[in-house]
Amino acid sequence: MSNKILKYFDGLMSGEERLAFEKQLAENPDMQQELDHFKLARMGLQHYGLRADISAIHEEMMRSLKVENAVLQPRKNRFVHPLFKIAAAISVVFLAAVLFKFITVTPDKLYSRQFVAYTVDTERGNNSETEMEINYQAGAYAKVIERFMQFKNPGAKAKFLAGQAYLALKKAPEAAVLFNELLRQPDNGNPFHDDAEYYLGLSYLAAQKFPEALPLFEKIYRDEAHVYHGQVSLQTLMDIKILNLKNKF
Repeated sequence: MSNKILKYFDGLMSGEERLAFEKQLAENPDMQQELDHFKLARMGLQHYGLRADISAIHEEMMRSLKVENAVLQPRKNRFVHPLFKIAAAISVVFLAAVLFKFITVTPDKLYSRQFVAYTVDTERGNNSETEMEINYQAGAYAKVIERFMQFKNPGAKAKFLAGQAYLALKKAPEAAVLFNELLRQPDNGNPFHDDAEYYLGLSYLAAQKFPEALPLFEKIYRDEAHVYHGQVSLQTLMDIKILNLKNKF
């Protein structure tokens, strides 16, 4: 299975092979976990500046072992093959990288890295909410919420700005409620769908609800057409998984 994962990860599969493999991934949690571990290994190596091609090392080790088994006779003085030393060194570095990440990644650091300051766009939503926009741009977040509470039927922009204000005031649960309300609206009538999705993920990070945050960021990572696709990296997903693991201890 490892060879298939290497081939998939390096983009060497044909279209049909890739679709079949991704179907297997969706149906096999163990295979998905193995792929995640491989991605984390790559990240660990790259974090320490090692650009070694893992698949090339694996293939070279296999070739070398086959040659040795075919032509070498048993010797009294055994020795460790250099390739095993390389593999062992990579394993040590990988484990060190994982330990380093486990220790250093924190919810605040991840939130700060992922946070994108929202700029009011007057072309989206209802322009009658000018007072909220002015207060939001001035950083008067309490006034934004106060104005929002006066609406009987707030529009999408009002909900979104209020959600942003709650997030700025470190009231992530309240922000999450409004962003969730926006996501329940139909996409075609909601100009803030992608924004709400990303900032809902941030709200969950701020509230340290990592199991809820992960599916949102995974969806954005897979969707190249998403407005915030470029903000979510494989490192983002791995850091959320690490934080979720740390949260269980």
